[in-house]
Amino acid sequence: MRLIRSNKGTAALNMATAGTRVPVILDNRQRTNRLIVTIAATLTVIGFAAGAVRNGGRLSSVFQHAVNENGEDTFGIADAYMLRALAEYRAGQPLAGVTLPASAALPIGVYPMRETYEIAFGDRRSLDPAETYFMEADPSSFMQLDSLVIPNAIPTLVAPGGLGATFTLTGITVTVEQEFATGAAGTLPLFKPRVRQLSQQVAGTNPQDIFYIKTQSRLRSLVIAAEAIVAADGGRVIVSDVIQALRLIGDAQNANVIGPNQTPYNVLVDSQRQVAGGDVTALGAFFTAYFADNGRLSNTIVPASQFPNFRYELSDAISASGSTRVNVLMEELIRRAPVNGYNTVAPELPAWLS
Repeated sequence: MRLIRSNKGTAALNMATAGTRVPVILDNRQRTNRLIVTIAATLTVIGFAAGAVRNGGRLSSVFQHAVNENGEDTFGIADAYMLRALAEYRAGQPLAGVTLPASAALPIGVYPMRETYEIAFGDRRSLDPAETYFMEADPSSFMQLDSLVIPNAIPTLVAPGGLGATFTLTGITVTVEQEFATGAAGTLPLFKPRVRQLSQQVAGTNPQDIFYIKTQSRLRSLVIAAEAIVAADGGRVIVSDVIQALRLIGDAQNANVIGPNQTPYNVLVDSQRQVAGGDVTALGAFFTAYFADNGRLSNTIVPASQFPNFRYELSDAISASGSTRVNVLMEELIRRAPVNGYNTVAPELPAWLS
């Protein structure tokens, strides 16, 4: 099976339409392995030095994406920094990027930013990556990547500075490259990947804050992180002082993914470094539970049947930075129903995955 790439184009976003989806139209007539997403923008500081750089100066902290298929969000809408964390975990290495320099007072100047990461459907480590490639059953429907920049983008990147400091974020673009897989044209993959982002507010200090993971589908990964809204300016900051410890459990016998006791969060985050490196752990904020290591679908889990009431139990507290919530990115593999028409049907589920 050979992978080929096709550049599907670039879309321009701007601060005047912050919060509005901007689409890049994709080709859904072939098997899609992944989308390679590049985001870029330029931050200009004039008049006076800006305040402290936030979120590692990552542009991905102000973007959101959704893969929209015939009017339904297959992926998202999800924060780009969560998608990037998952991409880095799967890559097993830091991803390239031009970020703002770490600074307590960002000097007057012009700062170009750029990041590249993937939205993956297939897993190239799998014996049969085509099991989870994306292909729509109806070739007449459409598929697109919707992107938006959040309304509070500038204070999310950098805190307000001295009197007279002026910030502009310009040249905001998203470029999407679609990677196809040749062979078996018209044969639907076994599963349809989907990503959903769940959020839950943190009300106060709680040694056992329950966060339910509800899905009827097969689960490939979970990414968890916390963020706070700075009351003074509305900027979102990714924080590591919210989740102190956690366990990931269900109610069935031996239904402990992480447990039975809570594990300190910094221990979990640090344990990823051998496989995830770089920006995933740079802020001490992200932890990825990946259930398909080495691409093995047999390692994925079905919470509804294996782990009733599947949930995180968190020891958490409100961040010192402000109003706080915990985000979970949930990557599912949805079993396709047999589809008549087009020129094939989805293959039957093997006994070892039933």
